[in-house]
Amino acid sequence: FDDRIVAGPVWKSLPPPLTKDLQVENISSEWEKSSQQLPATCRSEGPKSYGRCPFAWISGSNTGTNKPAELSALLEPITKSSSGWSVQKDYSKLGLVATLPTDGAAPTVPTILLAIRGLVSDVREIRVLVMTSYGERWEGSTARVRVWAGEGGGPVTVAELRGFHRSETSVSRWHRIPLERDGVPVGNDVSVEFALVGGSTFKITGMALCA
Repeated sequence: FDDRIVAGPVWKSLPPPLTKDLQVENISSEWEKSSQQLPATCRSEGPKSYGRCPFAWISGSNTGTNKPAELSALLEPITKSSSGWSVQKDYSKLGLVATLPTDGAAPTVPTILLAIRGLVSDVREIRVLVMTSYGERWEGSTARVRVWAGEGGGPVTVAELRGFHRSETSVSRWHRIPLERDGVPVGNDVSVEFALVGGSTFKITGMALCA
């Protein structure tokens, strides 16, 4: 990895519980409640508590990613490579978007690789907030996620996320991806790759690496 790539912001609490009632509109307030409860939790669990996410962002929340420039500034230092992905804000929703080329060029798989160095806590799962929508634009929208621990070797986890449904609504939904092989231990590096493998677009509106 490039030595200039460092771990992202350290948030002092986990994102709120992933329930069917959690929506983008109330994530900020729920996250704030979680952060207020953390000190007591840490005291009760002792020094080995894993009550933090070494890297996290949610568009439109209290993580400082409300504008395209802010999200770009957060992701740029940890982006190892990127093709076909960009920060976009449409329909008032900011996110990291994959789009197939429409200029007649030979199709390539839009892929982005994020590399985070020196985790300050163990990571045992990745949480991805995915824009889920309907219609021709979102038909078949699917992204493959691959996660590596350190350098070399195969991925510790491979998963697929869907960004379409039949309901005529557009909502952001959390997806939890448990990491295999006991995850990535504290102090190690982690790489996360997203690739558009279905449909013509995919949109990520939040992401967290958590214990």
